[in-house]
Amino acid sequence: MTKSLGLFCVVKSVKLSQLLAILILAFILRYFTWDPIKFPDPLEMAQNLTAKGRKLVTIVDPHMKRDSSFFFHEHCEQNDFYVKDKDGKIYEGWCWPGSASYPDFFNPAVRDYWASRFALDKYEGIQISSYC
Repeated sequence: MTKSLGLFCVVKSVKLSQLLAILILAFILRYFTWDPIKFPDPLEMAQNLTAKGRKLVTIVDPHMKRDSSFFFHEHCEQNDFYVKDKDGKIYEGWCWPGSASYPDFFNPAVRDYWASRFALDKYEGIQISSYC
């Protein structure tokens, strides 16, 4: 049984809230990415779920883990895309992935970059049915 079929078995055997917790904890260390151990082939998983009449929904919150090896964080830092505090420094908050910063969505360039990350050729493992 592939891991994605194993996930379908989990879907049938747990409450929706428990499934969401399973996916969230396994997926969210860095938004727009998949844990390669827990989800070695996210596209196959999504296709198998779709074939079984299920939908895969990923949640991307607007706080980004402050991790220098995370492409989104690095891009935001390099392009001055984060919200600033009253002293003009990047605001650093704390959320469930840990230390986090927030893209400044008042900036049109930030909104464009954010939207671009949802493109099917950029968001690995996502298929059009994830958006329908």
